Amino acid sequence: MRRYSGVRAFSIRRVFVISAVCAIIAMAAGSANAGKPTKGGGGGGSGSSTATLTCPSTATVGGAFTVTGSGYDPSKAVWMLVSDASGSTWANVAPASTGTISLRWTEYTTGTAKFAAHSSPNTSSSVLGSCSTSVS
Repeated sequence: MRRYSGVRAFSIRRVFVISAVCAIIAMAAGSANAGKPTKGGGGGGSGSSTATLTCPSTATVGGAFTVTGSGYDPSKAVWMLVSDASGSTWANVAPASTGTISLRWTEYTTGTAKFAAHSSPNTSSSVLGSCSTSVS
């Protein structure tokens, strides 16, 4: 086995270090983009270009209704922020293997109930989909 010395050894080490740093940056970029909707693909689930959230247009106070969605990553939890006249609360929703979600909800105040699907239970996190229901 031949050993390199001097300038050549320095250059080989530099190439190795630069390659290792590039690999780490590439892995970090991949992790940062994980779970974000991808362009194109279609189909039902993680390959869809956008996530949707659908609410009934109206609901009755004290009556249960269902909020549904599609296009979510089945491997990641969805956090639903529900806001109405009485305040806001978070609900954790697990997507089905097809990327669909469903939240059964009973509203006890009149006015507008707003639903926003987030990537984490934090209002500054990405909003994946939103809708609202008029409650009377």
